[in-house]
Amino acid sequence: MFHKIYHFTKTIITEIKEDDLFSAANDMTYKLFFSIFPFLIFLMSVVGFLKLDIHTLTIKILSVLPYSLNEPVSHFIQEIANIKNANILSFSFILSIYGASSGFKTAMRSINKTYGLKDIRKFYIKILISITLVFIFTIIIIVSFALLIFGDHILNYIISIIIMFFSVILINKLALYKNKKNGVKSHIPGTVFTVSLWIAVSRLFNIYIDNFSNYSTLYGSIAAVIIFMLWLNIMCIVLLVGNEINAVVGTL
Repeated sequence: MFHKIYHFTKTIITEIKEDDLFSAANDMTYKLFFSIFPFLIFLMSVVGFLKLDIHTLTIKILSVLPYSLNEPVSHFIQEIANIKNANILSFSFILSIYGASSGFKTAMRSINKTYGLKDIRKFYIKILISITLVFIFTIIIIVSFALLIFGDHILNYIISIIIMFFSVILINKLALYKNKKNGVKSHIPGTVFTVSLWIAVSRLFNIYIDNFSNYSTLYGSIAAVIIFMLWLNIMCIVLLVGNEINAVVGTL
């Protein structure tokens, strides 16, 4: 049994190196990170247009951020929410979608590479799929942050895990080009790995927020950005490694 586990682990590590997953994850992280700010501008602009309770929304957002970021983030939300400009709304939405979808086009290439496939779908099909993956991944991020806020409530916790589980399977299936073994069952091993690691990393992020984020406004802010980028990078790495696991399991 130990020999089989060792061989399986060694195979996964070898495939990760050969497929250069870390470079793909880094590229994906970079593009996703810089698409977040336009997306926040778009989101807050929508809040302004819809005249939602900005105070309650701000409290919820700040509850999952380090204390040192409370003042700048709160100011940012208030400023953007008060701007009711359709041009800003449209531009920020297009910019965020473009940046994030570029990241997922990288992910799609990497996922297909793990299966030894070349994605020959038409260009516009790839764009539509990558945009769809952006929205699915956004749901996963929102659910991940919900785990930080409502993680102590067992029902919310279970629902969040279920949503993440099926969202990951959907991402994997849409990203992967035609494959006879591309059934739902074939994605379960990697999805279990991905969701488990995502939950663990999110909980560690929560520990950081509760214990290590209030020492200095300056260093706390810088550390928060670095920790967030690290968290996002790990999310991307784990997603791609999960697909590598599925590919290797499929060959056994």
